Amino acid sequence: MEIALKLTKSCLIINGATAPRRGNPKCNKHLNKINYITMLEKMYICRFKIKIIILLSILGLLSSFKHLSRQEMEKLDRKVFKARKQGFSFIVGRLPIDFSEEKNKKQRARSYEIVDYIMKNRDASEDSKNKTIYEGDKISLKLIFYTDKKGRILMKELMSFLKYAKAKNIFVYIDSKYREDKNLEIKTYLELFKKTDNIGITLATYHNTIDKSVDKILARGGHIRLVKGYYNDYSIKNWEVVGKNYIRNAIKLIKSGNFHTLATHDFEILDIIFKDYSEKIKNIELMFFWFARKHVHDNLETFKYKDKIAMKCFYYPLGNPLGSTEVLKKIDFRRMLQRRLERKVS
Repeated sequence: MEIALKLTKSCLIINGATAPRRGNPKCNKHLNKINYITMLEKMYICRFKIKIIILLSILGLLSSFKHLSRQEMEKLDRKVFKARKQGFSFIVGRLPIDFSEEKNKKQRARSYEIVDYIMKNRDASEDSKNKTIYEGDKISLKLIFYTDKKGRILMKELMSFLKYAKAKNIFVYIDSKYREDKNLEIKTYLELFKKTDNIGITLATYHNTIDKSVDKILARGGHIRLVKGYYNDYSIKNWEVVGKNYIRNAIKLIKSGNFHTLATHDFEILDIIFKDYSEKIKNIELMFFWFARKHVHDNLETFKYKDKIAMKCFYYPLGNPLGSTEVLKKIDFRRMLQRRLERKVS
């Protein structure tokens, strides 16, 4: 169900119908035009939660970690243990993502610490020891960590890290920050993929170049993590079109026969994909945000193709999930709220 939201100083407009914002009696006469009262109450709660998240994110910027703290590690240890018992692996990311060149050097060092953390955790788990590089825990990093102040990719340092990860049997996904960086990301990925195969690229279906990008990577045998999109740099605003793009390109990934990751919480899309391709999906991993795990677990319980899922994982960001103040401006909070409401009323 697609919900169109518009907020004014006095009213909330949903799908063309007007309802009063709390505390504004001027719009009470419009109350009988809409039956979404329960949904509106939940929306107010969502808005409050978003404000809290933003506040905590800004406060998080005040602290800078020289290394992965013991508290961070212990917290992740508990999460990893619980998820592993449920058959999930982890893709661990390190955030925030907008920093000076000096702070990016620290982020590069932290990437090595994450590799060492995964290895320590794997050594403690008999189940993890026997997994392939695709089945085990992975790392996700932003290319900005490996750029200099002029925006040039530090290929030597990035390649050195990828070799270090491969020696530990760890797969790495790279991701550009915004749409304007995508061409550089694809070029960098293809250069790296010639030298090592433990690397994948993240592509979003809310860009109008998605088919061309997917076809280009698949033609060279690369690995793709397919997402709908998270920031407000989209070139496609119609989310129905974004969903169709996702299904079409997900099928391409399945047909390729190589390892890829489908990152989505849209179980209607997964149902469509699995309906016709459940027998060919053995090399496909499903990825979900750790913070949406209740939604994931609830839907997996009733997902009729759950026995056909070959690999599943949670993405967990170490550090501040929303990044710096610059990133906060880029996150599409309006779309995030819409998706929360859609899940509640669908």
